[in-house]
Amino acid sequence: MCGPQADGALLLVLDTGAARTAISRRILRTLGYDCDRSARSLAITTASCVERWPVVGVERLAALGQLRYEIDVLAADVSLSAGVDCLRGLYFFHDLKLCRDLIVGFLYLI
Repeated sequence: MCGPQADGALLLVLDTGAARTAISRRILRTLGYDCDRSARSLAITTASCVERWPVVGVERLAALGQLRYEIDVLAADVSLSAGVDCLRGLYFFHDLKLCRDLIVGFLYLI
């Protein structure tokens, strides 16, 4: 991921139940994004409540061999999961066919 002040590698989880990508606010701030100045936010339903998370436009984001420029992500207020910086939603792959083989445990994009 590229930011205004730094670049960084993120540990991500592909969340097949999520439409959007959420990145820890801590990571976004470290890379130079100002989450508090976002003009947009989305209501996010978690397991326990509904929260509003800022929408932040990031310069460049790559995952699973795919590169996206000027993509909107959600600035997550909560710890996403132990050791995870980013939950990758399926919209990131909106122009591809994402295939999973649950028997073999394989995921591929075409």
